[in-house]
Amino acid sequence: MMIHLEPEQKSALQARAETSGTSVSALIRQAVDEFLDKATDEELGALDEMSKLAAQEFARMSAKLDDVNAYVDRSLAELERLRGSPLSSRAKLSTPTTRAVSS
Repeated sequence: MMIHLEPEQKSALQARAETSGTSVSALIRQAVDEFLDKATDEELGALDEMSKLAAQEFARMSAKLDDVNAYVDRSLAELERLRGSPLSSRAKLSTPTTRAVSS
């Protein structure tokens, strides 16, 4: 394979090879490897789509967490009502709760 470079490119590559203690060929191979390792437009598009789906899923999970927190708050309030006195913060964390299951 032959590569045609502008005279300025050739001079710059030779200077960089000399200062880095390598060859012009090695610098070109390194540049080609770096170019090939970059994501393609298609890959970037797929990544963008996956990011959007992940954001949607995160929003769904966040909303579900809000529902769970509301359920816990209602359950603790009901427990306080049944006991006749408010639970302390410490008791809220350590008091096991059971949920009646109807069949």
